[in-house]
Amino acid sequence: MQIEDAHDLSDNKDADETLFAHQIGGLVMSLPSELSQTLLLVAKEGFTYKEAAQAMDIPVGTVMSRIHRARKIISETLTPREEII
Repeated sequence: MQIEDAHDLSDNKDADETLFAHQIGGLVMSLPSELSQTLLLVAKEGFTYKEAAQAMDIPVGTVMSRIHRARKIISETLTPREEII
């Protein structure tokens, strides 16, 4: 995912939501690649945990762990008002 892709998440929304989408996109891209790739497969591409595990050739538990770690890192970076993940 590129920063420009975050705009797709914010079509027809106000400026605050667009800015927030860009912030989330930047945070996702700043994650270690194994976390960002896993998160994007599930959250953006709609893969199930099992499908993501098969695509990445890793156990489902590893997918679950990576998603949890990615979300935790992102939510810890946001201000309390912004925590919606």
